[in-house]
This record gives sequence, structure tokens and C-alpha cells, in this order.
Amino acid sequence: MGAKSSAPTPGTKLRVLALGLPRTGTPSISAALEILLNGPSYHGGAHMAQGSMSHMRKWMRCHRISYDARQQGREMTSLERTRVLALLAEQYEGFASVSDTPAFYYAEELCEVVPEDVVVVATRDVHAWWASKVEINALMRDWQRLKEVVLWPVPQGIGYWPAFSRLLLGGAYGEHLGRPGREVYERLVDLELRGWTTVPCDMSKYETPITVRK
Repeated sequence: MGAKSSAPTPGTKLRVLALGLPRTGTPSISAALEILLNGPSYHGGAHMAQGSMSHMRKWMRCHRISYDARQQGREMTSLERTRVLALLAEQYEGFASVSDTPAFYYAEELCEVVPEDVVVVATRDVHAWWASKVEINALMRDWQRLKEVVLWPVPQGIGYWPAFSRLLLGGAYGEHLGRPGREVYERLVDLELRGWTTVPCDMSKYETPITVRK
């Protein structure tokens, strides 16, 4: 996950949605976008680890609404969707770009909140991705066990881990790769990570290429 969470800058417009799954170079992409857009980038992993209690409680409200609907096999109601859209706008206010958890989970909703944004979906070899996910999953389980044993401020975002785990089941990697494309085909930038690569700068109308590493 990201090394340090960025602080929002009042008045900053959200311009790029990096909707690739976790473990697809999201810290590097987040750092590159901060340079490219000259504005703070919201990296979900960093904020989950370092965010305030109040910030994470808002995420939990958002996750509970969407998770309950999915568990019941239905779409969110109009009221539920309105609440989720409002929470997303509030949580990402003041950031020029977003990446990592939970942005990918709300691809459709985010594209509605900011319909003019560029969307970046980073991919990697599915077997390498899964091996990386297994490693981080084990770490998250260790955090959960520690939380159950001692009163220690383990990252609050861990509470929505069941919803995230559910997304990973049943070929969700391939399913996710198709989802953002269906929603935002005309503004989608595919970024396949193989070692060092370059973020295409035309996506943000900037001329200087930004090199990132997965």
C-alpha cells in the first residue's frame, strides 16, 4: 500500500480515476499522478492505514449500504445510491486523483460523480497478481487477529474486508477489468504494468511522461 497518505487541497478538482485493483502498482501510479496533475492523490491503502477514525467511519457507512444491497442480490435503491454518491464526493473532496481500495469497488458510481474524468485501469499478469494478493490477504488476517486480542488502533477499514473478499471470488479479476470499460469506454486508458513503464501523458493533456514501477 502507499507509504504516506496525502492531505486534500481545498478547491482541487478530481480529474483522474485510477480504478485498477489493489496490487497493480497503485502506490507508483498515485505518486506519478501527483506529479502529473500537480495535486494530491488519494491512495486508499495509505488512508486506510493512516486515516482518522471519523474518515474511516464514513467509508464504513458507504460500504455497508452497497454491501447489503449486493448481499441481497439487488441494486441499490434510489435513496441508497444518492447516499453513496454523496459519501464518495465527500471522501474524495480536495484530491486531483484517486487509486486503490475502495475506488475500484465504486467504478460505476465514481464515473457518475465525476463524468468528465479520465479513467486509468492498470493490469498485470493474473498469476503474479494473485500471488501478491495472497500475501497481502495473510497480512490483513494477522491484523484482524491482533485487533481481537489487544485494544490497538488497527486500521479501521479492515471492517469491510468481507465485502472485498467477496469481490475477489469467482473470477472477479477478469470481471473487474471489463466493468470500467463498459461504463467509460471513451475515456479509458489501459496501463499494463511490466517492470518500468510510462504513464501516457495525453490522458491529462500534459506533455511530460511519468515513469512508474509496479
